[in-house]
Amino acid sequence: MGLDFLEEYLNLCDSHFLTLIDVGERETVARGLLMLIYMGKKGFYHLFSDGFRTDVLFEDKEAFIAGMNIVALCFFRCNVSILAFCLMDNHVHFILYGTEEECLKFRDKFIHKYGIWHSNRYSVKILETIDFDIKLMDDERYILNSIAYVLRNCIAAGYGYCVSDYPWSSGGLYFRHPEILRSTTSSWKSLTDLSQREQFRRLQTQIDLPQEWKITSEGYIWPGSYVDICHVEKLYRTARSFTYFMGQGKEEEINKSLGIDSSTELPEIEIREKAIAQCFHLFRTTDMRKLDVTKRLVLGKKLRKEYRCSVKQIARIIHLDPKYIKELL
Repeated sequence: MGLDFLEEYLNLCDSHFLTLIDVGERETVARGLLMLIYMGKKGFYHLFSDGFRTDVLFEDKEAFIAGMNIVALCFFRCNVSILAFCLMDNHVHFILYGTEEECLKFRDKFIHKYGIWHSNRYSVKILETIDFDIKLMDDERYILNSIAYVLRNCIAAGYGYCVSDYPWSSGGLYFRHPEILRSTTSSWKSLTDLSQREQFRRLQTQIDLPQEWKITSEGYIWPGSYVDICHVEKLYRTARSFTYFMGQGKEEEINKSLGIDSSTELPEIEIREKAIAQCFHLFRTTDMRKLDVTKRLVLGKKLRKEYRCSVKQIARIIHLDPKYIKELL
């Protein structure tokens, strides 16, 4: 459906309405109608934040648990399907199915709820909002590669185990044997087993959530309670196909399509560990956010020299503008 169709539609409209707009405005009105139709159409969207433009989101296990519960709460409040997601320490990825409007609503809910949690934990209002991008995906093979890309994110960052063992994603849900899945979740409590006070303590919300949702032994809502597993399995059709795409390793290709710089010599987790060690060696602190700009640049030069880190990788680690670092390094 394009501008020609909408132009014809305008010609059939009430003549009184047509007198209100001149010829020059007709295309503007047509484009507006087209946008309304587009916004109401469901599609596959990749919602993601760029770690180069965001401070650390989840710095420890407690933060990740909170993040997992925020995902569940946002799903419940938005009319979207979550097909896959992955939380990393400084960025997040979601593959969503829904209208663009609802996907953006999910984004806004996530930002809002994360901000509340951050303020409650640190007693400080978050200074910068999470910088999200969104990409509509309309090619089937690209969608399959993108889901695999999101689930493999932990591996690309240096996680040393299988994707299914990474706890802060939906990676362990697909093409699982039903009996094995049941045995894994059988010892977990459902929300109905918790008092309202206990639910509020854990989830920090008074929303009446589905009481059959499971709570993992770690204390977060099990993603299998709300992730659209069936939709993903229908897309891949077979476990063999899913395994094939998971093994493709399309990080560079997908990163390029998303506008993300993926150049790096060492896994991100390893670089961050080395940076913290260097920070303590040089300045007797492991909190790089406490360093002034001069000390951060000293640390950046050390990372550049010893580990051949890219400028953007250094920017992500020491939390400074890449353009500023490039000029000084």
